[in-house]
Amino acid sequence: MLKKIFIEMRPKQWTKNAFVYSAVLFNGSLFQPEKFFVTTEIFIAFCLVSSGVYFFNDIFDVEQDRLNPDKCDRPIASGAIDIKSAYFCASILFFISMLLAYQVNFNCFLLLLAYAVINIFYTVKLKHIVIVDVMIIAFGFVARALSGAWAADIFLTEWFILCVMFLSLFLALGKRRHELNDKETQGGG
Repeated sequence: MLKKIFIEMRPKQWTKNAFVYSAVLFNGSLFQPEKFFVTTEIFIAFCLVSSGVYFFNDIFDVEQDRLNPDKCDRPIASGAIDIKSAYFCASILFFISMLLAYQVNFNCFLLLLAYAVINIFYTVKLKHIVIVDVMIIAFGFVARALSGAWAADIFLTEWFILCVMFLSLFLALGKRRHELNDKETQGGG
């Protein structure tokens, strides 16, 4: 069961959370132990909250995922994790992530909470609204970068924020393009 829970947490997706290190990297303070430690706490918090979002998304989309050949083997869609257990896991992941963020500072907690709430709305409705879906994906990357800076108490320049925003939009649009190409390939093949 623990293996299935870990698979459902989608650890391969955690690489996105490395954005929290961008401020300490570009500030030159990545190897200062106190800054690295608090940034790592926020990294772990983002890994846990995003895993909670994946649980919630798969609970919400369970019927569609069972019909999808790429998603039907996911632990919730396959029935390896029942819905009640999935809700419990999502709740625990959300709780621990919020606790970690709160320990770092209140701003990080609020940003992580906003990230979680927005992603729940994204799962329920917003992922089907063109442009809004891309903006929410981009917000996730910006939130990671901001929280890393706030955790390490690093001043953010306008250039840093603009670069993160444009890179985030680029990544979000690239993700959407890849998904559209996949749909065309599956539909046309």
